[in-house]
Amino acid sequence: MFGSAWSKTSKARARVWVFGLLAGVLAFAAMPAVAAAPADKAIPLARSTEDPTVQADAAHYYADHYRVSLATAYERLRIQDAAQSVIGQVTSAVGSNWAGAWYDPADNGRLKIGIASGKKALAAAGISTAKSILDTKGVGSYTDFVSVASSWNDLVAAQSRIDDQLGDLVKQGDVTTSITPDSNSVQVETARALPSSATTRVEAAATGSVKIAVTKTTADNVRSTFDSCATGKGRFTTNELHCDPPIRGGALIESPHTGCSAGFLVKSQNNGKPYLMTAGHCFYGQPHAVWKARFADNTTHTIGAGHSHKFPGSGDYALINIDNPTGWKVGPTAYVWVGASHQGITSENPLYKIDATGHSSVNMVVCVSAGTRVKYLNHHTDCGPVKALNQTVTDILDGRVVTVTGEVEAILCSNPGASGGPIYKSHKGYGLLSAQANGGGCKTYYQGLGNAEKGSHVVLP
Repeated sequence: MFGSAWSKTSKARARVWVFGLLAGVLAFAAMPAVAAAPADKAIPLARSTEDPTVQADAAHYYADHYRVSLATAYERLRIQDAAQSVIGQVTSAVGSNWAGAWYDPADNGRLKIGIASGKKALAAAGISTAKSILDTKGVGSYTDFVSVASSWNDLVAAQSRIDDQLGDLVKQGDVTTSITPDSNSVQVETARALPSSATTRVEAAATGSVKIAVTKTTADNVRSTFDSCATGKGRFTTNELHCDPPIRGGALIESPHTGCSAGFLVKSQNNGKPYLMTAGHCFYGQPHAVWKARFADNTTHTIGAGHSHKFPGSGDYALINIDNPTGWKVGPTAYVWVGASHQGITSENPLYKIDATGHSSVNMVVCVSAGTRVKYLNHHTDCGPVKALNQTVTDILDGRVVTVTGEVEAILCSNPGASGGPIYKSHKGYGLLSAQANGGGCKTYYQGLGNAEKGSHVVLP
């Protein structure tokens, strides 16, 4: 569980081994980093449309974490906001040579896009198209295309192989894996107390043409927690967010057994029927329970029964029926309640619009709003960076080992009851808060919204 003493800095890692191809991230000779356009032709960086409260929280975090001025933090967030608005198109343009995107705080916050070096002619064509797309937002001159050894597909395949070979260690909470595009590698994180025989197995699995970095943590295990409010009478009754319609992300929702946070309003691709999306593990053991929420006057109102969910396995997402769309003022827009942050920025926006689904990039700053305020700090919204992609997360629920793949790792502080809360930035939805790492540092995992929409056959309104 997260407490007020937890730092937003991850626990130091005690030992690192690197296996496989160690070429690192080098610039293509044939495809150099993209140069800035001539001054008279330069397209200005797109103006940020982010809510001032959200941007202020994100900027204060960025300035504190990376030790830069607040003005510099705001400028780098403008780069991120502009680039993230088209990063999905860039991914498609690059195609099979795509190796992920990240922002480099050590290089003025520039956007880096990894390009696998296998098919240079094809990569050059994709880069040209991607550059044109980025230029529409004025981000081309802030972007470098970087040659790397392995494509995203290569990294995913290597991670899948390792997960299969070390499956028992993953289930025991001794090993977890993820992908970090900024190092073009698969990360294998192991428990501090890993036996020597298991260490030998990890070393044997971490071989091949793809770069594998093995990190031993200071924790006894690397198991995480798929969290929700305590069951029954133990549910939180203070520091909760309750609000009047319209129905929106960030508010507390409750079933007879547990409490979680509302994520995003979505609609069926087939018939336009509205649903409320939250975390799939909130349905664990009670897939068709009726969910309710409270208005600002503390009166309780029914949302609807559970419709469908995915958990565990390749996702952690769920849909709740909305029985009375008119009463909940369901309309053509998805909203999130943005509340007070721990930075002391207290203005609120109860109708923050979510107008698109985003693609997560490493080191970009995202925010979460959750139904319970962080204990002792009394804030409802928190912002922090994405650190890794495609995380494998394991926990034990009711004595059963459950594993979810494809999660995104970020540094976000929250409380029990935050599960399902919306992850967002610059009016784009990025995911649903899923799990918290045991051991501190506010390390959090979220389910990507795009995959949740695809798996549920829904879209934003």
